[in-house]
Amino acid sequence: MPERQHDAKIANEMADRLQRSADVPHWNESERQTIEEWVEDHEMTFAQAIRRLVELGLSSAKRSK
Repeated sequence: MPERQHDAKIANEMADRLQRSADVPHWNESERQTIEEWVEDHEMTFAQAIRRLVELGLSSAKRSK
């Protein structure tokens, strides 16, 4: 398995474990699919995408103040 696929598999497994944690919000099927499409468009792992989306949300919130 190529390294990139292996990393993506591990990141997805980690994201799944985090999602099952009580401290992390749960995504429904539609939300998860939207994130996965964003991951493919931006060529990053699921975990990287979540971090980036949070950064974008926080920077947007700062600008709207």
